[in-house]
Amino acid sequence: MLASIMERDRLLEHLSSAKRHVEEGDLQIAAQKCVIVDLKAGDSDTTEAETLLGLFELDQQPNLADVEHILDVLDNLPPVKEAA
Repeated sequence: MLASIMERDRLLEHLSSAKRHVEEGDLQIAAQKCVIVDLKAGDSDTTEAETLLGLFELDQQPNLADVEHILDVLDNLPPVKEAA
């Protein structure tokens, strides 16, 4: 029982970290989209900015996959029984 509690706690820590990475990536993506909007508003070339956005979005995929994987593992852990 102690092992499963420790495993769950460890996974929850990893989940928190993975979610932080997703949030940071989302902020980076949103900021890059703003850069593109500003460039378009100034009638400037957006090619490099859009390429960078694509890279940010590509880099975000493993972060999203990590969150999903950890959630799946947590869902499949046996329930922790309370001590009597």
